[in-house]
Parts: sequence; C-alpha cells; structure tokens
Amino acid sequence: MRVTSAKLRAEKDTYQAQTLFLQSVSSLNAKELVAFHHQIVHDSSIIGNYIGRSIKALQKTQGGKEVLGFLEKASLANNRITAVAQFATKANFRAGIAKEPTDLPAFIEQYISNVARDFIATNLKVGVENKVRERFELKLSRIEISILVDNIISNADKAGAKNLEVKIAKVGSNTLRISFVDNGNGLSPSLDRLESMFEMGVTTTSGSGLGLYHAREIVERIGGKITAIPQQPKGMEIRVEVTR
Repeated sequence: MRVTSAKLRAEKDTYQAQTLFLQSVSSLNAKELVAFHHQIVHDSSIIGNYIGRSIKALQKTQGGKEVLGFLEKASLANNRITAVAQFATKANFRAGIAKEPTDLPAFIEQYISNVARDFIATNLKVGVENKVRERFELKLSRIEISILVDNIISNADKAGAKNLEVKIAKVGSNTLRISFVDNGNGLSPSLDRLESMFEMGVTTTSGSGLGLYHAREIVERIGGKITAIPQQPKGMEIRVEVTR
C-alpha cells in the first residue's frame, strides 16, 4: 500500500505538534500540574455558581425558557470540565471520555477512595461499603459516572452533612443499587414534593439547583432510576439503581 507524500507530511506535522506539546508539559513539575488542576476546579465552581444564579433569576421572568435551556447545557459542560480536571489528577482521563465496558461497583469504590475524597469530599467523612464481589459491567462514560458521584456528594455537603456512607450491593441478579446516605439537614419543609429535588433550579441550600438534576439525567441515560429517601431523625438517602 503506497503512502502519499501528503499523508507523510500530515503525519510529520502531527508528530511535531505532539512533541512540542509533550516538551512544554514535561517542563512542569507535579506540584505545578496539581495546582493547575485545583485552579480549574475552583474557577469551574465560580462559573457554576453564576450559572445557577442566572437560572434562578430567569425562572422569575417570562420568555426565559430558551435561555434556561442554554444555561443548563453550559452548566453540564462546566461539570464535565471539573470532572476531567479531577479525574486527570489521579487517573487516566482518556480512558474516561468514551463509553466502554466498566465494572461499575469497582469503579465507584475506587473513584471515591482515590479521587473524590481529595476534591469534592474534603469536608465530609466518606465511607464506602462494596458488597459486590463479581464484575457488574455496563457500557458507559466513566467521566459521567464521576460527575454523578461528585454531584451527589456535593449535595450532601451543601445540606450540612458531616458523614456520608456509600453502600454498593446487588438487589437482584442483574440490578445494582448504590445508596448515598448522609446525616445532613434532610428534606426542607419548603419542598412540597420529594421528586422536585431532581428538577432544574430547585434548591434549598446555597447550591445552584443543578447537581441532582444532572445526576438524574446521567442515571436515566444509562437506563437507571434515582430516588430520594428521607432518613430519621435527619439526613437523606440518594438511591441509584441500574439494571444491565
């Protein structure tokens, strides 16, 4: 098979670009790279806050439905930026972008233990109990699963929780349950329906009201179900169930 000179030139240009990029990156030490990742997460949090405030303001005006849709998409993209920055610090982020077969119980346990605890869960004591010993594989985007976990953890933190227990177990031959149980303030009296927790812009904390909304979208995309279950005397369980 003949290789054309044009193709060779294109491959050479690509190789040179990759080499220059790697040379620029190699001049940075690990401490600087971690600092850059933290700055990305910080700025992403600021962007998310302003998007949330914009959504709340638009909900009070007429004709804002289309703009709300644009802001919701921007917020989801912003969440992806945060997740990639966190994921890339301690994991191979390239492996997380595309949908691929993933042992979901093992991935969630490892992500919380090795990534989330150092970023999104710094104010919480998080315990993980994984009772699933065999592989439970689903084809999914690992970045989206990390966003799902981050949003639920962030919701617990904003609800004033100090402890969060994550329990992973099979409740059927093909059904997996992941329960996030916190000891926060629980259900706010201002919510007339429990399901409204997962609606866009609904919040009773300092958050934007988008975290659980995005969590529901991600769970539904993988064919699962997410529910909220109030705990006694206080706290909340966010339960995710998926079937393969």
